Amino acid sequence: MTHVLRNYLNEKGLITVQTSQDNKYFKLYEHGVAQPGVLCVRPDASVIYSWAIIPSEVKSCMNLLSMAGHRCY
Repeated sequence: MTHVLRNYLNEKGLITVQTSQDNKYFKLYEHGVAQPGVLCVRPDASVIYSWAIIPSEVKSCMNLLSMAGHRCY
């Protein structure tokens, strides 16, 4: 059901929730795994705040930290 909500939010332009499917464990899920996000709306459905993780940017950041000698958990 998560993919239905994700698709609805994306189509309405409220927030772009991405999925991870590039990991062998995530491929077990038919629609991938939805990434975290925050969406705050007013009663009239206007957006106050939205934020969503972009997996490729997180992966790039983790790679940079790893190259600098930091461990990423």
